[in-house]
Amino acid sequence: MNRREAAPFLTPLRQALLDHADIASLPLTVAQVTELAYAAMLALRAPELPTAELCAPLSPVERDVLFGLAIGETSEETAARLCRNVETVRSHRRHIYRRLGARSGAQAVALGVSLGLLAVPCESEVAA
Repeated sequence: MNRREAAPFLTPLRQALLDHADIASLPLTVAQVTELAYAAMLALRAPELPTAELCAPLSPVERDVLFGLAIGETSEETAARLCRNVETVRSHRRHIYRRLGARSGAQAVALGVSLGLLAVPCESEVAA
């Protein structure tokens, strides 16, 4: 499904994401939320979603890099936070995409949440 075919479904999904308290608290642009909505829609349409048992496990550093993707960090910002080289972070991102079968950062985040690799904070955790 391309974006033109997805448009009738994408707009309400994007608005639902923007209205959701957990997503609204993240520093994401409307374009990033749109990409996340599109990735989520593609993941939901997939005939078989990977499961945690079928995926190659992510290393602790790769999980940190995936978290950086989830909060909208650039590779440079993630590298600075983890005290790593930028090229190393980019390599970790490629490994994450391959292991999860993702085609974009947003899809990797959506799959990470659905597989339990990333926790979505509840409202009480965000407020604290």
